Amino acid sequence: MPATPTPHTIFSYQGYDIDIGPKNAGPLVLLLGTTPTLDDVKVFVQELYGDCKIVPSPQERKALHSSLEHAEPEFIQGDLKFVEKPKWPGLTFPQLRELNKTESEKKIDEIVESESHSEKYKNEYMKDLIKKAEMALNSLNVAKKSHQALMLKNELDTFRTVAREYGEGSRARVQQQIVLENRLNGLTL
Repeated sequence: MPATPTPHTIFSYQGYDIDIGPKNAGPLVLLLGTTPTLDDVKVFVQELYGDCKIVPSPQERKALHSSLEHAEPEFIQGDLKFVEKPKWPGLTFPQLRELNKTESEKKIDEIVESESHSEKYKNEYMKDLIKKAEMALNSLNVAKKSHQALMLKNELDTFRTVAREYGEGSRARVQQQIVLENRLNGLTL
């Protein structure tokens, strides 16, 4: 009884057949930045499956195909396709709408840009403002105006915290200083 020949696995690429012999292999689809040469494909297939043979001439191709006509269809692979990897577009950020600032925010921005380096927003003035607020707080407590005293105490505590955290002329410090000054100016003792 004659031995039946073992079917070969064949990859086709750019008109050439790459015969890897009687090894079972699935279709190859590679993502590459550029289209590889036939030598690159041969090196890649050799790395995966070992020895392989490139059959370039139509006569040899025809002979190889006729000897493999008996092979099962799943062993004869389709063309080797190289899919170029799409270029990564990078991160895209959404278009943000423009901020609509209130009049008080615009006023604070103007103060920070123009007056934040003046003496009114330095540490010495801050100390005097805190002393003035403490005296007003004491007067409110003596006058038994607990609601106004509580509001002033909250503003004073917030100003102290912001003054510790932010430096002279910072936006947060200027904003809180304006709030405290407005509270002091609006008091009825």
